[in-house]
Amino acid sequence: MKDASNHRILTVKSIDFNNGKIDPNLLADYYSKSKVKKDKYLLRENDYIISSKGKRRGMLLKASDLGDGQILFSQHFIVLRLKPGLEDKAAFFYYLIDLFLEDIPYAASKSQNIKYTRVKDVEDFCINVEFDIEAEYKTFKKEWMAYKKAKKQFKIKEQAFNDYLATLKNKLELND
Repeated sequence: MKDASNHRILTVKSIDFNNGKIDPNLLADYYSKSKVKKDKYLLRENDYIISSKGKRRGMLLKASDLGDGQILFSQHFIVLRLKPGLEDKAAFFYYLIDLFLEDIPYAASKSQNIKYTRVKDVEDFCINVEFDIEAEYKTFKKEWMAYKKAKKQFKIKEQAFNDYLATLKNKLELND
């Protein structure tokens, strides 16, 4: 029996961690006879997902990643969720986590030589912050805005260059 709410499951294969994108075509369908605990398993904007098997990678979810908002996470991920009221600082906190992601200890499977991360490994992991977090956030926000502006300008310049190359190609083809 298909769940009436039409959920999909996030899989490791459905995420391109390098580009920070979820491929909706690679999400798995979810079938269940029981009701889904949406508050617990339904992914939300500003959730940070960490792959729990193999190479550890993380990604901050944006609203655009979630499509219709009915994506559940699987046992292949650990999901970190900010406390209410901190959503505006999501990128800051998750960039901090990215800096230390590889420092979270791995557990090793005895039967297969596979490294994995348990919830307990993340629960016990602590980053000691010995600076003014609000002041650092202000600096981060300023740098983040400058980075986003530069990235946008780069994309504009990249498109102009690609347009130029296309024009050059057309000129060369006309001369044949």
